[in-house]
Order: sequence, then C-alpha cells, then structure tokens
Amino acid sequence: CLGSAVSGASAKAQLDASEETPESFIRDAARRSPKLAEALRTGRPTIVDFSASWCVDCLKLAPSMHEFESRYAGSLQFVTLDLTALSPAAPPQVWSDSANAETLAWAQQFGVDAIPHVAFVTGDGRVLTALVGNIPENVVRANILALRDGKDDLPFVMYDAFKGRRALDPPQAES
Repeated sequence: CLGSAVSGASAKAQLDASEETPESFIRDAARRSPKLAEALRTGRPTIVDFSASWCVDCLKLAPSMHEFESRYAGSLQFVTLDLTALSPAAPPQVWSDSANAETLAWAQQFGVDAIPHVAFVTGDGRVLTALVGNIPENVVRANILALRDGKDDLPFVMYDAFKGRRALDPPQAES
C-alpha cells in the first residue's frame, strides 16, 4: 500500500458502517475469480487486481472495482488476487501455503511492489499497463472502457515494465 491521507483505522470504521464492506468486496471477488492462468487462456481481455484488506488504498478502490465487475463482466474478465495473508509480518508457513505461493508467484511476475496494483491485459495476453497506489475511480474506468473497446493505447499508463512483451507464464506447480 502506498499510503493515504486517511488512516487505516478511520477508513475501516467509516467502511464498516455498511453491511457490504470493501474487505468483503476484496475477499468475495478473490473467491469468485477464475484462476489467473485459466483467465489468460480464454482470449478475453482481463483486469487483474492485486489487493489486500489491510491496505487503505485497496479498501478505497474495492467498491469501485466491485461496481466495474458488475457492469463490465460481460465483455471483460476480472481476476482479484487477495494479498491479505501475505503481509510482511506473516509467519513463514503462510508464505509456503500453495495458494499463497501461487498468488506470490503471480505478484512477482506482474512486478507488484505496491498495492492496489491493477493490470490491464489484452485478450492475446499482453499487459498494457498497471496502475498502482491511490488510483482515482475515473482513471480506472477510462482504462477499463478502452480495454473493453480493444484499444492498445490506454488513456492512463504508468511505468510499463511489460512494454513489447507477451504476457506471463503460469506459476509452475510444486512437485
């Protein structure tokens, strides 16, 4: 998490006032998401959201991501990878759990060094860009619409470590 003007405790208190919380949006989105390797094989454009419930900026973005998925799921895939368990303070056994190890492997391939990290992947597997940190809703929406419309030039880009590269290799299953 890159930080925010709102403290984690006050943001959580504000958000817990409703039944559906951003924490539940992150958790539920991750549960219903297809495996990222499967999603990348479908040929459909994909939004990949790396988030965690302890990240204030992730909590701020979660309701918008929930709304975008509800609105655009017919034309785009949405995959949420929940990094909640992978906090720096997590005990070693958490890092070696197979599901967490796969999530960590994807995070490494996408170059995730801060969250939220929202990547925009074309149907042929090219990562066009990733937006990181406290991302305004209108910026994410503009990129989602451009990806949906098949545009390779998104309106908002950050440093692009993937420029000119085909997408990612699924993490190898441990034997």
